[in-house]
Amino acid sequence: MVQIVKGNMLRFLNNPYLYTYTLYPLICKYVLEGNEKYASLLRVKMPAYETVPDSFRVDMHNIQAWLGMQQLKRIDETNVRRMANAELLTNELRGIDEIVLPPLCDDRTHVSVHYAVWSEQSRTLQRYLLRNHIDAKDESAVDTTTLPRFKQYVVGDFPNAQKLYAKVIILPTHPHLTKNDMLYIARKVKQFFKKHTSF
Repeated sequence: MVQIVKGNMLRFLNNPYLYTYTLYPLICKYVLEGNEKYASLLRVKMPAYETVPDSFRVDMHNIQAWLGMQQLKRIDETNVRRMANAELLTNELRGIDEIVLPPLCDDRTHVSVHYAVWSEQSRTLQRYLLRNHIDAKDESAVDTTTLPRFKQYVVGDFPNAQKLYAKVIILPTHPHLTKNDMLYIARKVKQFFKKHTSF
């Protein structure tokens, strides 16, 4: 019975509309205000694996399976559009010393689901982009070497993990964004760095 109640609660809390129309606007508000303390409290956190009901680990509802099958039919087209958007961003933003762009590699196949950029000014850049109606997301993974559960395995320093924390944001490359949309995003990023630094 407890597992069923937990499952129903998770199903309710994972409803995308609940997040879109309640928590997400509040998170954006706090991010824009620079109030990271409250923004981090409202972000959706994944539950511990052992607390997730077994049915959620293996089952897929019919509607989920149907949606997945529809997306699979156009996955190649989606990937091509994402990569074109990523390439456009790279070409437009190349030469700005204050950000590190993801590499576009010719020797492998990859998809830019997340176009992650690193900057010392990532939080300020994110707020600027949100004010200009660009959904730039925080993608700063926690430095796992600082978490208690991993302490016993930590040997030495991990400067790269420390450098990434709170310095990475995701720029949108959604396949439905047009070339003009992508140019607008690039223009706003360039405007931000022109105002804050010289490049």
